[in-house]
Amino acid sequence: MGGKRTWNKMGEKQVLTMGMDEKCAFTLVPSISASRELLLMQTIFHGQTSASCPSKQACHYTEAEEQGFKFEPSHSHTYWSTQATMQLLVNSIIAPYFDQ
Repeated sequence: MGGKRTWNKMGEKQVLTMGMDEKCAFTLVPSISASRELLLMQTIFHGQTSASCPSKQACHYTEAEEQGFKFEPSHSHTYWSTQATMQLLVNSIIAPYFDQ
């Protein structure tokens, strides 16, 4: 309840919030094996290069990496999964799981 409210003048067009400039949409692709093992998770960010992904100096970056998140740029005009990101998913996450 409290997190869904802001206090500002009625009719304001823009309401500032903490961290507003840090928000970024992305696609999360979880992979779970038939034996219920959670594999690495692919996160896809809008952009052409790894500069589109969170910086290694970002808060909690190391923790996310340790938890199995793989950060990928979309190489397209959106942050959605594409054939190229699906190939990366198979080659870098799913195939290595079956090779173990």
